[in-house]
Amino acid sequence: MQQIPRQPDKVCFGAYEIHLPTQEIFKHGSRIKLPPQAFRVLQTLVDRPGQLVTREEFHRALWPADTFVDFDHGLNNAIKKIRDTLSDSADEPRYIETLPKLGYRFIGQIDGASHAPAIEPKPAPVRNNALVFVALLIIVCVGAIVWAARSRRSHGLAPIESEVLTPVPFTALPGAEISPTFSPDGSQIAFAWNGDTPPGSLSKGFDLYVKVIGSENLLRLTRQPSEFINPAWSPDGQRIAFQRISGSDTGIYIVPVLGGPERKLLSTHTTIKGSSISWSRDSKWIAYSDSVPLGSPHRLFLLSVETLQQLPIHHAPECQEETSPAFSPLRALVAYICNLQSGGFALYSIVPPDGVPQRIGTYEGWPWGIAWRDENRLVLSRYLEGTNYDELYEVTLSNGSISKLRSEASGDADRPATSITASKLAYQLRQRVNSNIWRKDRLYPQAAAVEVIASSRESSQPQYSPDGKYIAFTSNRGGNFEIWLSRADGSNLVRLSNLKNAQTGTPNWSPDGSKIAFDSRQAGLFDVYIENVSELVPRKLVTNVANASTPSWSHDGKWIYFIAGGSNGRIYRCPAEGGTAIPLSKGVGWGPQESFDGKAVYFATEVAGKTVLTRVALEGPGSESLVGGLHISWVMNWAVARNGIYFQAADALDAVQFFDFASKKTSQVFTIKKSLLVGLSVSPDGRWILYSDLGVATSDIMLIENFAR
Repeated sequence: MQQIPRQPDKVCFGAYEIHLPTQEIFKHGSRIKLPPQAFRVLQTLVDRPGQLVTREEFHRALWPADTFVDFDHGLNNAIKKIRDTLSDSADEPRYIETLPKLGYRFIGQIDGASHAPAIEPKPAPVRNNALVFVALLIIVCVGAIVWAARSRRSHGLAPIESEVLTPVPFTALPGAEISPTFSPDGSQIAFAWNGDTPPGSLSKGFDLYVKVIGSENLLRLTRQPSEFINPAWSPDGQRIAFQRISGSDTGIYIVPVLGGPERKLLSTHTTIKGSSISWSRDSKWIAYSDSVPLGSPHRLFLLSVETLQQLPIHHAPECQEETSPAFSPLRALVAYICNLQSGGFALYSIVPPDGVPQRIGTYEGWPWGIAWRDENRLVLSRYLEGTNYDELYEVTLSNGSISKLRSEASGDADRPATSITASKLAYQLRQRVNSNIWRKDRLYPQAAAVEVIASSRESSQPQYSPDGKYIAFTSNRGGNFEIWLSRADGSNLVRLSNLKNAQTGTPNWSPDGSKIAFDSRQAGLFDVYIENVSELVPRKLVTNVANASTPSWSHDGKWIYFIAGGSNGRIYRCPAEGGTAIPLSKGVGWGPQESFDGKAVYFATEVAGKTVLTRVALEGPGSESLVGGLHISWVMNWAVARNGIYFQAADALDAVQFFDFASKKTSQVFTIKKSLLVGLSVSPDGRWILYSDLGVATSDIMLIENFAR
């Protein structure tokens, strides 16, 4: 009887296996993630190897007619994701070739296509083969278990929960203890603490301390409270190097482990996220990350402790930022974090300074530090969308597989440190504080603030509507972070967005109050959405640049301002209905807001480790100037008014201040409970000010003493 043909189940080329029925890709047996639409584009190409697939054919086959506006961006993005997944290049393609203005062609050598067995009807057997059936069932089940275990350990899926950690508090001091580092023998930990404030001091900065495991006695090594300190103990046990974030004093220092004068080795322009440093095994070099020139993406360098010579470490072009270098204590190898231009992040290793970067694996989420577990494994801290906290993972260098290290302590587990010889792990455990929304009356600045929106979850980034009758804000009170709406007194709560995404926020009203623009992160990239308040249907803003976020409207309603390119993106604007975006800033910026006269745009940026405000004229994009030397506490903690700017200063977290455009002077508006704000908004009549109060976060150093496995 004639057989019924079947489509191939698997296509192989190079190091890759494409499993068509399940839309999966495997590299050397490890699954790698590709979004569904991009997979369909790849499947279309491998179905026709060596043949041109025109853009029109892709459009007809994979994009419905009503998405024409988004088609070019969608196809370009899909091809980019395919190339990233296959480690392919547009300039020197091995698999996907671009035929300019025509389409694309698959040029890889397909090794073979395996098929499911052809179906051929047969007469029913006279006797049932029960034993054969059971044997086959066992084989299938065992295969499924093995496949599931392997694929879950791959980069894109939820990792295997491999072991349960039982940490104990190493510190339990008031305030925040951060950034642990072990002595070479694992008997002591150095860390930064902001709780030992000298009498009369207005701010609690971080200083460096050492504590022996099993003792409560502290040895204080520095006496210059700083915004942040990140230490690293030298392998010879004699010195502790640390990166200090403190304005013009930002740089790399060393201090004797028993106390004594500190010595500055190098001035840097790094930020908190790039502050991690690491010693080489011979204690002669320090690996660090810096922004050179000022404001540029972080790159990796080596610093000679003896000669102060600085050497750049070979750069991986696909890395937008390179941070958290970690020398292996067992061999001449540095692992580090690479924030990818395409979204997400990767881990790399390199033999510095002249080695070629080797990618360990690509991952979703946001990394918060790495440490070596042994010669072939790393400990990684990351936040993953849909989870509650930053969590610890183990990464295997040989194949990039990742597995979760479960902990009995809840909170954000960040900046891991290990003592390989003593089999110990330490990390900072940050306890989050719920953020609620408060209102202050400018007419009565001495009156207590009123809590208008409260819950057991987080509510932040409040924004008054143009008529002052409503508040839009971000909250996870429904589970995921979404955009919510209430009346000005906090009543009649309504959820506006329902994108089921852990990163939706930054709402901003249109001038007529009919729409709200906001951003949401999905599949590793941000997009800007516009939603009509009466319809509750979000529409993606279609433009020619990717990874757009923090939108705001022009006062005439014709433009949307935003940043594009992720955390290191520039300021752009495009028509409110979508279209070509025009760059406005020279470099990195956040949270653009237009001036009331429509002649300029203000945005936050970082200069010498400080978050400052910058003004760019719209008549001559690129013409930038700093605004009154304002050093704000966070990129969202400011609001442009008609006559000036309201803001929270980084060195005065107990007040909201006002910068007057005319006099160029700053004055205090009112005092608040001392804490970092998470958004600021002023009512149209200037009387009321909304802010979200994060409260005072605390963190302790946690210790796991039996970390061998």
